[in-house]
Amino acid sequence: MPSKTVIFQSSEWLPNLGGGNRILFKYSIVDTAFVNQVDEASHININDVTVKITYSQEVMWNLEKAKLEKVLFEYAKRHLAFKVEQNSLTQHEHIDLQTFTTPKICPYDPNKITISFGKPFKFPVKRSFGFQTGRS
Repeated sequence: MPSKTVIFQSSEWLPNLGGGNRILFKYSIVDTAFVNQVDEASHININDVTVKITYSQEVMWNLEKAKLEKVLFEYAKRHLAFKVEQNSLTQHEHIDLQTFTTPKICPYDPNKITISFGKPFKFPVKRSFGFQTGRS
C-alpha cells in the first residue's frame, strides 16, 4: 500500500489577531518509497498546517499553553493522516477549532502526547478503486 512519510520540523505560535490563538506546524512530506534513497531530497516537500482555537473553546478546555500545544499537535497530526489517506493534502492546511465543532471536554490527554519533531510518521494513502488505463 502506498504511503507518505511526514516529519514535523517545528512549531510557532502566531500573533493573536483576536478571537483565539493560532499555532503553525511545519513538516516535511515525501512518498515513503523515496525514504533513505539517494534521490530522497529531490522529492521532499515542506508544508505547514495552522491550527486555530477560538478563545471560548480554549477557556472551556482550560489548558496551560504547553498542554494546549500538545493537544493542537495531536489535532494537526490526525488531520494530516486523514488528508494523506484521502489524497487531498494541500501545501497549507488550516484547522479551526470552535465551540460548535469541537467537544466541550478536550478529547485528548495532553499528558499522553509527545510533540515529536524529527520523528517520521508513516501515513497510508487510500488506493482509488478501478483501473488506470493511460487513455484520455
